[in-house]
Amino acid sequence: MASGNANGYLGVTPPISTAVSTEREKEVTVSLMEELRRQNTFESEEEAKTREIVLGRVAALVTKFVKKVSLERGLSEAAANAAGGKIFTFGSYRLGVHGPGTDIDTLCVVPKHVSREDFFDVFEPMLKEMEGVTEVSGVPEAYVPIIKSEICGVQLDFLMARLALSSVPDNLSLKDDNLLRNLDERCVRSLNASTQMIITEEFKRGAEIVDRVIVGRAEWSELFAKHDFFHKYRYYLQVIASTGNQELQLKWSGTVESRLRQLVMKLEYVDSLVLAHPFVKGFDQVSYCLNEDEVRSVAQGEISDAIASRKKEDIEGKEGVGPVYSTTFYIGLAIEPKQVKMWDKFDDATMGIVVRHIKRLVFSGLPDNVFDPGERPAKLAQKRSKGSSKSNNTPPDMPNKRQRSSQSTTDLSAKSENGLSATPTPSLPLVAENLGQKERSDIRTPDLKTPFLPFGENVAVATGPIGAQ
Repeated sequence: MASGNANGYLGVTPPISTAVSTEREKEVTVSLMEELRRQNTFESEEEAKTREIVLGRVAALVTKFVKKVSLERGLSEAAANAAGGKIFTFGSYRLGVHGPGTDIDTLCVVPKHVSREDFFDVFEPMLKEMEGVTEVSGVPEAYVPIIKSEICGVQLDFLMARLALSSVPDNLSLKDDNLLRNLDERCVRSLNASTQMIITEEFKRGAEIVDRVIVGRAEWSELFAKHDFFHKYRYYLQVIASTGNQELQLKWSGTVESRLRQLVMKLEYVDSLVLAHPFVKGFDQVSYCLNEDEVRSVAQGEISDAIASRKKEDIEGKEGVGPVYSTTFYIGLAIEPKQVKMWDKFDDATMGIVVRHIKRLVFSGLPDNVFDPGERPAKLAQKRSKGSSKSNNTPPDMPNKRQRSSQSTTDLSAKSENGLSATPTPSLPLVAENLGQKERSDIRTPDLKTPFLPFGENVAVATGPIGAQ
């Protein structure tokens, strides 16, 4: 594949153009380089050398890992040494378009006797023992099993591919398509429809900007304009993963993030949903809580101004308090307005329709007229903070006002309608809904300890504000 074909060009497709650059194209190339420097997209020489050193150490560790597993499988010393093991970089680093601080996508290629379980049971602990390692978090249950790490300030994402070979030599090239035969299913993954649509649209947008730059109708800075994700959609899904332990949070949030792809795939089957657009990253936050009620509120994403402004020093020396680590993910929903409004006699001026989400717990959000006399469950008494004012139509377990998901993601605090700080009434994490047909009074017991939450307990999925349609 590396040699030229009969047509005189490399690869399987011809070049876009073989014409010499025009003077205008040379000018815009110079202006592009200037803009790239303004955007600080070039890493320093020192950082580039650090990356190379780290990759060299990782390559040696992978070889050591393969040898260790080979000996455990009963291979001889000579065969274990010959088993090899190699790393390949891909993504932005491999293409040479990475910027300062970006991670390195690294593929660990191993022979057939090394399993995926070995990757997490053997390689991950070896990685933690490396000098300069500050973070290692494996997510074996992910759609694409991955180990995230940080070594000497360089972030690396490790993936593994097991080839149907007894050894992986140093001169191995992945250009041979025959190596793709008999690969583990998890070694070959593809994009879902929504993600492919988003990427395609971004390519089109970038191409349009470049065309306008060439003719002098736009500047290169438009290509680096900040995203409009949180202004683009009317509806958002908010997924909150939380624990009471920092190390556990790395694994738990990584597991939840890996499952978002499955959620997006399921959303694609929903009628009238044109697009499910997951944001590229989660937003981490540490909240210092003084009691169980605050812990529950934080787990639901209801963070008051008091909690948001509280620092670690404010809770030191106090008993029964602790931090809650949370990671919030967002999925933008593009919904196609049709069905009812497509009726030929629909009149927006005289007709209206609103679809609202109502809490299921003890039917607290349902109106009285849906129940027969004596059928409605009794409402539980709720503690209310002083100064809190609620209308008669507001359920007692709901805060005064919920933060819109489309607003700033850094300010997740809830505010009351009059602009003052509001302490949200404690809300039970959604996991309680999966505990069978128990009443809420059976679930909210004083001995339910949540500052140190069990692995995988809290995942809250909310659709944001529903009343404002």
